[in-house]
Amino acid sequence: MLRSLVRSIDARLLDHVLGPGRRELAALLPELGDPDPASVTGAGAARLFEAVLLLVERATRHGRGLMLVLEDLHWADPSARALLAWLVGELQRMPVLLVATYRTDTDPGDPLPALLVELDRADGCERLELAPLAPSAADALLAMLGGPALDPAGRAAIARRAGGIPLYLEE
Repeated sequence: MLRSLVRSIDARLLDHVLGPGRRELAALLPELGDPDPASVTGAGAARLFEAVLLLVERATRHGRGLMLVLEDLHWADPSARALLAWLVGELQRMPVLLVATYRTDTDPGDPLPALLVELDRADGCERLELAPLAPSAADALLAMLGGPALDPAGRAAIARRAGGIPLYLEE
């Protein structure tokens, strides 16, 4: 997410947008230069969180809104989950839409459900659970993807095996 955001900023403005948090952000994005070694532990982690927030804040100046997409949150490490939980509270005053995707079929003891409970408590957070596609929608998607190469019986077999999950249908 941060790499995409940094790449979207005009190179002439990058130093201004990164500001004093450049060395902290370099711990996550080596292309920004030499990182501050303290960025990943103790108080340095707090500075890193602040640097991420400052980057997002500066990227939204001049009335520009921003949509940040975090995919596969179920694979996030503890520090990424902590950053997300902290950012959610801080981003509420900014023109930022934060979208996170995750799988709901977690293993017992997985830390994701605890994070989701925490996020559910935050103002402005909304959870939208997508159900698998209905058989007719799965068939329509397969017809679009496979064209005439897939007959109705082949589409039905694929739809059953994919369980209506669009990723599996495409694959």
